[in-house]
Amino acid sequence: MSLPPPVTGSVPHDPEGHEEAMAWFEAEHAVLLAVADAAGPAGFDGHAWQLPLAMADFLHLSGRWHDWVTTQRTAIVAARQQGDRAGTALCHCESGRAAIRMRRYEEAHRELLRALELQRGLGDLTAQADTLRTLAWSYEQQGDYRGALQRVEQVLELQRAVGNLAGQAGALNNIGWCHTHLGDHEKALARCREALRLHLDGGSPLGAAYTWETLGFIHHAMGQYAEAVDSYRQCRDGFRRFGNRYGEADALHHLGGSLRMTGDQEAARDAWHAALAILDELEHPDADVVRELLLTTAG
Repeated sequence: MSLPPPVTGSVPHDPEGHEEAMAWFEAEHAVLLAVADAAGPAGFDGHAWQLPLAMADFLHLSGRWHDWVTTQRTAIVAARQQGDRAGTALCHCESGRAAIRMRRYEEAHRELLRALELQRGLGDLTAQADTLRTLAWSYEQQGDYRGALQRVEQVLELQRAVGNLAGQAGALNNIGWCHTHLGDHEKALARCREALRLHLDGGSPLGAAYTWETLGFIHHAMGQYAEAVDSYRQCRDGFRRFGNRYGEADALHHLGGSLRMTGDQEAARDAWHAALAILDELEHPDADVVRELLLTTAG
């Protein structure tokens, strides 16, 4: 998404790294939400859809998913009113992502298929790859790993066509995730190791964190619990660095399970307590799952 130059008299702020950017959003998000809500009625349709898109990753990573849903609905209306087809497609895709997090899968599919329709009409291969990857995530969240695999293989083809190495790494990690859930752990390991190499070579630590998460799952499924513990710790540290609160909690949840299998019950419970604290803060339903683990392993 390209932006026009700043207006005369304004002073753009350029954060030095992810941590500073997240801190800025944390301090300013309430103001930004108010501005996004007011921009459309005031006649600033461009701001009314571009600002929600700019905030989307922060709202996702910080667990403010209700705000994520609401802002994207506003953004779709504004992008349509401005007649920006590419922008409208981006907003539909982001709305689909938010709906998946809220487990509203039918809504997500409608949004994502509308985004794909617009992006195919525009011939935008990169945007199509992003939307297909999100659609695959929706299938995966519903347990349809064959459906997800079909779509992430399409994503890999598109990312290779445009030469996007980071996109290829993400697709390879998703392919590995699907393969391990379909029972082919060795193929999954190969895909994820290739993904991790691309992420590390390309300087994408957040992508690497997601890949460490998949590797942890694969190693655990193969009974390689020490390797799973190491992978989940790498994942936890990566998500913590990037302010991905739910990702950190999920990594801690699974870290506890792998630690338990190594026989270290105390460390497992410490991990689950840390996960529960974050999930309770986010008011996430996964908190009940972790709370039950702590109850059943008490004493």
